[in-house]
Amino acid sequence: MRMKRLLFILKVSLCFCLLDSSTLAQCPTPPDQPNNLPTWINCKVEEMVRVRVSQRQNTRQTETPSISGSSTSLVDQSSASDLIGAALNLTGIKDDGASDKKSFSFTASGYSLLAAASSHDPLAPSYYLAHRTARRFWFTLGQEVSDNGDSDPDAEGAKIVGFKVLLLDKRDVGSRDLSAVSNAIDTSSPNFAEISNLIKGYLFKTLSPKFPGITKPDFLINQLGRTNFIATMALLTESQLRDIDSIIEDRINPEIELDDAIRKEVESIRKASQLSLSVLSKFRKEGSDEYKGELIYDKGLSSRINFTFNGGFEYVNSKLIGADTRGGSVAGQLQFQVTPEKLLEGRNPIYVYLSGQGKWMNNTKSIAKVQTKIKIPITDGIDLPISFTFANRTELIDEQEVRGQFGFTFDLARLARAVGFK
Repeated sequence: MRMKRLLFILKVSLCFCLLDSSTLAQCPTPPDQPNNLPTWINCKVEEMVRVRVSQRQNTRQTETPSISGSSTSLVDQSSASDLIGAALNLTGIKDDGASDKKSFSFTASGYSLLAAASSHDPLAPSYYLAHRTARRFWFTLGQEVSDNGDSDPDAEGAKIVGFKVLLLDKRDVGSRDLSAVSNAIDTSSPNFAEISNLIKGYLFKTLSPKFPGITKPDFLINQLGRTNFIATMALLTESQLRDIDSIIEDRINPEIELDDAIRKEVESIRKASQLSLSVLSKFRKEGSDEYKGELIYDKGLSSRINFTFNGGFEYVNSKLIGADTRGGSVAGQLQFQVTPEKLLEGRNPIYVYLSGQGKWMNNTKSIAKVQTKIKIPITDGIDLPISFTFANRTELIDEQEVRGQFGFTFDLARLARAVGFK
């Protein structure tokens, strides 16, 4: 019941905070609006580029938070899925008594809740870019369970509740100047003219019944002025706008893959900084509850190497009087991209991670952990992380620990696009 009440409060507060985030991200910047068809098509193409590049970020965490003892990650990253991310961690590769826990978690963005509340297509480019603030918030719910049954006091498991907010986002594609990218597409892409002609034809077929005196597909350019153009485009329904998005999306990949300007922009985005604040809790019916607050910093060292740092405060609330513990933790991670990446579609590349973590709690000896991990893409939106962790001691006894974990992670935003929801 405590989790249900917390989730309800988070949803209500989020809706009140974000309902005023209605500024439409357009090109050119409001209050100006495109006043002719070529400019409008340019803006639609740029919207699509921004969305697709944004969804290829390499700092989106879909794994169970590090507070879970069975997580495949020692280090939390600064962002998560645009919609919903899910992780399923299975029994450890080595059954040594420390790898006998399974866990699962779901992380929903504020944007996904806002889109659901307003019954809007969350993958629509203009809506996606108009609500950047909502994509800075994430809520996590999960559970950790044990395979040891009655022999384990934590057999009923622990409930995981968390919240993350992105405080600094230098990688936000929605606020970056992509004019060099759109200009390169316009001047160097042979399919741009085809996209333009197809959209003209679609608009003529769709809107010509409302203008019986117009008989040419390019009527929007030749015969409509600024005021009439804006009013005419307002006649399009959401479904018709999605059809136009599909025309662009189906033909944009060859141009973008050939466009060196986009590669340079993506490299610049990957090197930018991100800083977020995360609050995590782990509640147990029996045993101690755990709380963790941390700052998470991501910085790209190159287009293929990302560094993540976690600095946090941890508090363990024991059911025994006077047995509470508290202290700090730091963790760092290097993420290496091993295989090439398609810029705007397809599976993730293979990533290799090297991580380390140190924890200092009062009345206990310090704990140091190192981890190596590989994340293998199954399909776009589904990955298989496999990790091996070594610790100088366990949480409860002064004994070394070696464990391996594997599981599956799911990014609904990318999975939905991969299976054809556009």
